[in-house]
Amino acid sequence: MKRCVPSISILAAALCLPTSAQVVAVLEHPQCRDDQSRVVRALFAKESGRWRSVVRADFSETTPRTWFQTAGTAASKTIQTIQASPPPDDKWLFARDFSLVPSERSLLPNAPNPESKFQGWCDAPKNRPVALTSIDVRTPLAPALPTAAALSAAQQRSLLRAFLRTYSSKTLCAYTDNKRTMVAPISIRTSDLVFRANLELPRDSRLVAVGLKRPAFGCNSEGGSAELPRWFVLDPQPRFLGASMQFIQRVPTSELGVPSYLFWYSGYNEDGYIMFDNRLQESTRFTWKYH
Repeated sequence: MKRCVPSISILAAALCLPTSAQVVAVLEHPQCRDDQSRVVRALFAKESGRWRSVVRADFSETTPRTWFQTAGTAASKTIQTIQASPPPDDKWLFARDFSLVPSERSLLPNAPNPESKFQGWCDAPKNRPVALTSIDVRTPLAPALPTAAALSAAQQRSLLRAFLRTYSSKTLCAYTDNKRTMVAPISIRTSDLVFRANLELPRDSRLVAVGLKRPAFGCNSEGGSAELPRWFVLDPQPRFLGASMQFIQRVPTSELGVPSYLFWYSGYNEDGYIMFDNRLQESTRFTWKYH
């Protein structure tokens, strides 16, 4: 049996999914819009035990919707969303074009973004994205916090090797100090790395974001500067997850105690979200392009 529940749209729509499906959304400032009021954007739906990205075909009539914010709270906090009118029947619309409007903006959670993270093609948002779910899982997850344990010298060396393996050219270059049009190969050492995140994971593993102290790019690459930070699971050897991502938070799922991991992604002509399963093995993407 299916029901229509609201989607993600300024134009107003409803998300048609099986009643048992869990939907993950974000409360966000939309990218590259004059109106920077926060909206709710539906991203992923879980059906038959697997996650998939929300697509245009999921949308139909308008319906109010309740979303639950559970991370780091003693009790679930809800956000009600509404839509004013149904969307036009426009075949050129994409899932990226839809978002839900919170019914009471004064009740939205504060999520300041003082470090200007989560920047896409446009400015960094005033508030960081906040993950929401359509099901009250009732198992609040504490935010993933930086571990107090520093990375050992051996771990840093293994991360350096893994970091360099992610570049097909095997060599990185940087602009010289005196002529911006000239480039020079650089040798990367552990002292050149910046560990922008070091988060504890279950089973004594870690989620680590690796950057560089100065801009660099693949010497034989036409892709521009290196996509940073680059994320690894340290368990105990580094396993590469991806680049150009910012960790948002763990997301509770309908399986008790089994969270997923939600990231913001911004690459060349592409912004959006990536969610990994609890093992940080499989990922699902909800991204969009600008041209």
